Amino acid sequence: SITNCYSHDNAAGGISLYEEKPYVHRKVYLAYKTVYNNPGIPENTTGNSGNGIVLGGVDTAVVEYCTSYENGWLHKSVDGGPNGIWAYESNYVILQFNEAHHNKTGTSKDGCGFDLDGGCINSIIQYNYSHDNYGAGLMVAQHRYASLTKNNTIRYNISENDCRKNNYGAIHLWTAGSNGGIQGVEIYNNIIYLSPISGSTGKAFFKNSGYISGANVRNNILQTTGSMQLISLAVAAGVTFQGNDYWSSGSAFKITSGTATYTSLSAWRTATGQEKISGVASGFQVDPQYSDSTRGITFNNPTLLTTLSSYKINPTSALYNTGLNLNATFGTKIGSRDYWGNDLTGKTTFHVGAYQLVPVTMAKAITNLQVKPNTRVALAGTLSSLVVFPNPVAAFTKIEFTTSQKGKVLFSLFDTNGKLLKSFSDNIVNISYTNHYFLNTAGLSKGKYLLMMKMNERPVKTVSFVK
Repeated sequence: SITNCYSHDNAAGGISLYEEKPYVHRKVYLAYKTVYNNPGIPENTTGNSGNGIVLGGVDTAVVEYCTSYENGWLHKSVDGGPNGIWAYESNYVILQFNEAHHNKTGTSKDGCGFDLDGGCINSIIQYNYSHDNYGAGLMVAQHRYASLTKNNTIRYNISENDCRKNNYGAIHLWTAGSNGGIQGVEIYNNIIYLSPISGSTGKAFFKNSGYISGANVRNNILQTTGSMQLISLAVAAGVTFQGNDYWSSGSAFKITSGTATYTSLSAWRTATGQEKISGVASGFQVDPQYSDSTRGITFNNPTLLTTLSSYKINPTSALYNTGLNLNATFGTKIGSRDYWGNDLTGKTTFHVGAYQLVPVTMAKAITNLQVKPNTRVALAGTLSSLVVFPNPVAAFTKIEFTTSQKGKVLFSLFDTNGKLLKSFSDNIVNISYTNHYFLNTAGLSKGKYLLMMKMNERPVKTVSFVK
């Protein structure tokens, strides 16, 4: 156990557990540590140096509430680079509630935030904040001659503006193919935000090798701005994408798979079969609609990570309550909480991304929303439009929508305090034609209201209106 200490201005690194054989260190606990300014040893021509925290040969470990930053810039070895917090040749390592930022490398290798590397099995990266690192934010890799690398998980993390140098993905998968390569990686409910910087050819997601099987990428938000690419798959086989949001702002949508390039989600889906579940289309190409646009926050105190409000989505987002139920659909054990500590116990509906709270006072989130009269809202899935008009409303308000599938529709009306005012439902009879319902708003006081629509008991959209 190493807790409540600083480790800085060392050449080789901050904290290092080295192995000659797998699993020789048992029951390791590292917490409340700050590790910084460990530059690496430029004279070392093999191995790596300049790590923040590295665990090798560990059986059962937890690293939590640690900060690792400004490490690795003098590393010169071509064998592989340093990282902020990582493990190799280890079993059941949990990296959680940590911040890794501005970690570097003196070569083109690594400089990542968090990494489960060669020989890691049954390990988890969760609830971490990675930002402004040279390399990947969240990585599973496997070096030459490494042991079996299998059954690892990356969930409920935030990566903001990683890949500041060289050619990495904010989420990065790579293996040299040792001992069967990488087998079984669950990557879900993470948030990636990536903006351009000189000297970087980063991607939101990068799989730059073969020998990877059973990698599932679900319910993540992948957002790029400027010239940064969404996804690059050097080898397409072995990874499945379902239920993710792909959003390029300020530049063209770009996914490359092998030698092919796709400029829309639908084109990629049609050509490759990605973003389908049992033949039904999944995934989104929409603005996530975050509640706070603030970027560039550094805490250096991981107990404050849940105060990061930038990536909580608004109730009006198309990603709200439209995420996959991973446990029900795929048997994935989703953990007990999201990035912000919101309880997942007993939940059956989920958002896309790392934010999962559906508060009782959900209508408060739209109190300051500016609503344009007669706004038509484009919807994903079976709904093609939903209109409330007039808006501001009259005594009787028309709700108009079209759908491509039969089912039962339920409308629920909330006030700005989150109080349920009324609900009404009916079976949809018209498919691909306009359906009409009339809402009596004569008894409503002046103000703003939230109307939630469910289809076949699944929330599909919320819209707001004014009286």
